[in-house]
Amino acid sequence: SISTSTSTSTSTSSPPLSPKPAQLGSPVLSSVAAVAVTSAVASAATSPAPPDDDEEPPDEFICPLSLEVMDRPVKCADGNIYEEAEIRRWLEVSKTSPMSGDTLTELHLTPARELHRRIQEWKKKGL
Repeated sequence: SISTSTSTSTSTSSPPLSPKPAQLGSPVLSSVAAVAVTSAVASAATSPAPPDDDEEPPDEFICPLSLEVMDRPVKCADGNIYEEAEIRRWLEVSKTSPMSGDTLTELHLTPARELHRRIQEWKKKGL
């Protein structure tokens, strides 16, 4: 005869201090979040304030890695635009897209001049 146990065991161990990437979903996005937090802390003192405290920058002005308004936007082979320093830092440790996790076959970065121009105009409005 097969016996089944109905007793429950209780564990006295505490839950992990931080979620594991699997608990957050995509390990790539977890890496992006880690880079964003690190970058935000490192650049907090040097990031320019938005032109007007009430005016939020358009989403396209925000780097998906640093979560800050970009100063030098560049287009990566994955089709996304990042702050140049942030994507270069990312590419030093990973040859994958920070957004999709796909391997990048081309590591060339192209200045996003039109976006740079619009960001500069937006910043000037706050002066």
